[in-house]
Amino acid sequence: MYVGNVGDYSGVLGTLFGASQPTLEVWAKYTNAHGGLNGHPVVVISADSGGDPSTDETDVQQMVQQDHVIAMLGPMDVLDYNGSLQYLVGINMPVIGGFLAADEFFDHPNFFPEGASGFDLAEVGIPVAVRQGFKKAAVVYCVETPLCQQGASVLQGSGGSVAKSGGTLVYSAATSLTSPSFTSQCLGAQGAGAQVIELILDAASIERFAQDCAAQNYNPLYETVSLGAVPSLDTVPQLNGLILPSNTFPFTANSTPATQAFQTAMSEDSPATPVGVAASMEWTSGQLLLAGSKDLGTNPTSAQLTAGLDSLKEDTLDGLTVPLTFNAGGDPTIPSCVFVMKIQGGTWTAPNGLTDSCL
Repeated sequence: MYVGNVGDYSGVLGTLFGASQPTLEVWAKYTNAHGGLNGHPVVVISADSGGDPSTDETDVQQMVQQDHVIAMLGPMDVLDYNGSLQYLVGINMPVIGGFLAADEFFDHPNFFPEGASGFDLAEVGIPVAVRQGFKKAAVVYCVETPLCQQGASVLQGSGGSVAKSGGTLVYSAATSLTSPSFTSQCLGAQGAGAQVIELILDAASIERFAQDCAAQNYNPLYETVSLGAVPSLDTVPQLNGLILPSNTFPFTANSTPATQAFQTAMSEDSPATPVGVAASMEWTSGQLLLAGSKDLGTNPTSAQLTAGLDSLKEDTLDGLTVPLTFNAGGDPTIPSCVFVMKIQGGTWTAPNGLTDSCL
């Protein structure tokens, strides 16, 4: 049986999601070696939408109409998901997992998110810093997609996470991922006295931002959302201490059978793939598909898969994510909880292990 995947695997966000396609290939190989999806071998058909909504729509329609996929798995089409959204909703195609930074993952009964909303990440991350004594916060977010502004909005105002956690938002600014310099934003945050900065940017911009600030003798604590990080950020000295909330299990985790299976499969079948947030989210999306496959018959259908997914209640997929409950014809019931990672001493760590942190 075939499932489809589409994502921004080239262009400005290509580095962030580069691990997605090989991770899904490894997951499919591992799953088929362990019985497939209720006995059916699974094949993942993947395409690069490159940030273009029309390409996104064309790719998805081809997968459905020509390749006969019965589900979309782990889409990472952050910049162009609106291209295929209405088509997928219209045909009631199950969309299992994905980047989670859009309300659509939680507003349609044919979407099955593998973790909490991406907007919960900022709401948890800044309070972690505030509890450590970093009371004055700033946020700098990208202009390339409205999702960045939406992520920033959860921090802002009297009802935002900064104020609710006892901190003060002293500076907010938008910028482009292609900006040649972030010095002006650094100076703005520094002048406002910001002690911690939430960066809703891609990994390359996060690295440059921290280096530009350091050049001004300004070294605040940083926090970002999960999809803004890549494993190599721990090699950037200016980012030591960075706080990273993650929708799914910490990508360094190796303490349970479920996380050990992930680490072993990745190291054996795709050793060159950087294991980071994207890999964790894609593997968890695959395991969610597996959990929902119990009702697949001799000729698997999207309807059978949807029924299997809707039967899942309080399921953590063996500890890979927060409790997931899906409701037939309605929105999912997923707690606003995430896993917290940090860069400490030049190494990614998970201070709380597989224990999640909630609003």
